[in-house]
Amino acid sequence: MKLILRRNRAIRWNIFMTGMLLLKAHIEAVCRLLAEDPNREALHSICLSNEPKSENPNLNRVETRRAFFAALKKKFVTIAAFNEISGKNYPDWETLEQEQGSSPALHYAFERWKQCHFARSHRWMYEIVKKYLPDVPVHVKLPAPHSSRQPKWGTDIALFSDFSDLNGNDSGSSYRKDTLYLANWINFQRTYDMQRSFKNVPVMNTENHIIADGDFTPVPYEHVYCAIFLEALYGARGIVTWVWNRCSYQQHLREIWLDASIYYRPLNIWAQAKATSDLRRLAAEVEAFAEAPFPVALLHSHSSFLQNGEAYVRKQEEVYAALACCGDKVGFLREDRLAERNFSAVRRLFLTSTSHLSEEAIAALQEFTAAGGKLYVCGTAPRWNSYGKPLDKPLPPYTVIPDTRLTAEEMQQSFVYPEAPVFAGAVSGLVQRSVPFRGGKWLLSLVNYNDTPVEVRLHLPQKAQVQDLISGRTVTERFSLKPLRPMLLLVR
Repeated sequence: MKLILRRNRAIRWNIFMTGMLLLKAHIEAVCRLLAEDPNREALHSICLSNEPKSENPNLNRVETRRAFFAALKKKFVTIAAFNEISGKNYPDWETLEQEQGSSPALHYAFERWKQCHFARSHRWMYEIVKKYLPDVPVHVKLPAPHSSRQPKWGTDIALFSDFSDLNGNDSGSSYRKDTLYLANWINFQRTYDMQRSFKNVPVMNTENHIIADGDFTPVPYEHVYCAIFLEALYGARGIVTWVWNRCSYQQHLREIWLDASIYYRPLNIWAQAKATSDLRRLAAEVEAFAEAPFPVALLHSHSSFLQNGEAYVRKQEEVYAALACCGDKVGFLREDRLAERNFSAVRRLFLTSTSHLSEEAIAALQEFTAAGGKLYVCGTAPRWNSYGKPLDKPLPPYTVIPDTRLTAEEMQQSFVYPEAPVFAGAVSGLVQRSVPFRGGKWLLSLVNYNDTPVEVRLHLPQKAQVQDLISGRTVTERFSLKPLRPMLLLVR
C-alpha cells in the first residue's frame, strides 16, 4: 500500500486495502510504549485521527465497489428486498452492479454505507487502543462544522459519538467585523449541541479557532473571553487554542494558518486566562447547562443530509440560529433514535427541509405527536424514504413555519414561546439559554453578538432576584447589553 504525504501533510489511507495492517502495527507499538511509560498517568486522552474525511471512495474504484456490493447483499440478502425498500425493479444483483447512473436508491445506499464503514474503521482503531490503555479516554478530532455540512466527506458525527469517550472537535468562533454578527457563533454552537445531544460527554476542542488564520487586524479582549466562556457553557471541557506558535518569515510565506495567532496577542492570552479562571469559579453552574435536558430539538436526518444536503443544512442552520435566541435549551434528535422511539425529553421537534426520512421514523412521529409532542416543518416536508421511494404514510399533524429566514422575535412569539419561567425577550443575535439549577433556582446565559448594544427585557417570576454571576452585580428587569459581554444570571 502507498502512503501519500500531501503538501498539507495529511496521510491518505485506503481503508479497504491490506495497508490497514500497517496502521494496526503502528497503533499497537505506540500503545505498548505508553502503557509501560512510568508517567502514563499524565496522559489526558488519545486522539485517533485529525480532521478525518472519506471523500475518495467511489464506485469506480474496484476495491470499494467490491466491498460495497458485498455489504449490500449481506444486508438485503435478496434483490427483491432491495427493490421493496427502494421502489426499484432490478431483476438481479448483476443488473444493479452494472448501473452506470446514480439513482437516489444507489446513491443513498452507497453514501450511508461509506459513512458507516468510515466510522467502523475508527471504532476498530479505538478497540486496539483500549486493549492496551483501557482507562484512557479516546476521541476523534472532527472538524464538526464542516463534517455536518459536507455529505461527501463521509463523516456522520452521530456515528463517531457512538463509540467515542469524548466528543472530539475542531472548530471555534472567530472574530468577524464585516458580517451579520461579530463572531461566527453558529459555527461551533450548533455542532457542540449536536455532539452533546448524541452523547452527553465532554467536548474536547483540541483545535480551537477563535482567531481567523492570517488575520492581522486587532481582535478585542471581549471576543476571546466570550468565545472561551460560551464554548464551556455549551459543553467543552477541554480547549486547545490554535495556535501557540512562533512563526518564522519562511513559514509566513507558505503557511497562512500559522500567522497572526494568539501567541502574538498578550491581551487575548489574558482574556483566555480570565475566562478560564471564571469558569473554574462557576464550574457547578456551567455543568448545569450540560446536564439539563433539551425540550426543543431539530431532527438530525442522515437520509435528508445525504439526499438533499445543501437545502437541508442551510435550513437547519437558519432555524437553529433563531431557536438559539428564544430561551429554551436546543438539541438534536437523531433519525435512528427517533425510529427507535427514543424521544429523550424532546417536546418540540423541528424538521428542516427534511425531504427524505425512513418509514420507521415516520411511524415514530405518529407516536411522538400522540404522546403530546409538537411537530414543526420548515421547508420541504418528507416526501420520500431514505432510498427515494415515495412515502406511503403522511406526517402526523404539524405546524408549518414559513420557508423564509425567520427572526428570533418571530420564532419566539409565533412558534416556540419558552417553557422555562425565566428568559429574555427574543432579539436576533441575542443568544440565550435557560436551565434549572439547585433548589428551584434558574440560570440564564446571555450574549449579544450584534455590533451594537441591545435592550434586554427579562421575563421573570414575581419577586425574583437576579444576579450576574460573572460580575457579581444585581440585575434589573430591563437593561442594555453591550456586544460580546456574556452574562450568567442566577434567578432565585
